[in-house]
Amino acid sequence: MSEEKDWLRANMQDEEFRVLLAREGVIEGFLLAVEREMDKKGVTRSALARKMGCSAANITRIMRRSSNLTVESMVDIAYFLGMRLEISLAPARVEPPKKETRFEDFDASVPVEGTDAFSDCPELAA
Repeated sequence: MSEEKDWLRANMQDEEFRVLLAREGVIEGFLLAVEREMDKKGVTRSALARKMGCSAANITRIMRRSSNLTVESMVDIAYFLGMRLEISLAPARVEPPKKETRFEDFDASVPVEGTDAFSDCPELAA
């Protein structure tokens, strides 16, 4: 377990890794919410696929995280489950984790202090 913690601690210092982790966290959270809603409503993957006009295999790929999930797909899935997708922004931490910081306490969606997260996007830079 120590090797995994050391690996994670080292990688959390890398901004690209934290961005990737933030993306994956959003996708994972969405898909978990979809699974809960499907269970609650008794909707199978096949039934959802029929409603959406796609194959059950496509829904299975999405739910297994083997397919690139777009915002459009997320909106469609939510819609056909009788829900709506809400997207919001929230403040993020400014510093990378310290050695004593637990992984679950770290918000990976934030740039490291002293870096410009929008340097490749001049229209977003302050």
